[in-house]
Amino acid sequence: MSEDNYPIANLNADEVNEIKRFEQQLSEKSGHPIALIAYDIDNSDSD
Repeated sequence: MSEDNYPIANLNADEVNEIKRFEQQLSEKSGHPIALIAYDIDNSDSD
């Protein structure tokens, strides 16, 4: 997996904090640590 295929999303602080809250909720619900990774979606192949 290369960074060219999955570019990391450029998120602002509010978006990062929202992801962190969601990670915490998922971790508590599942009983396992959860980490989400934010990538930009490449829609160029879907046309």
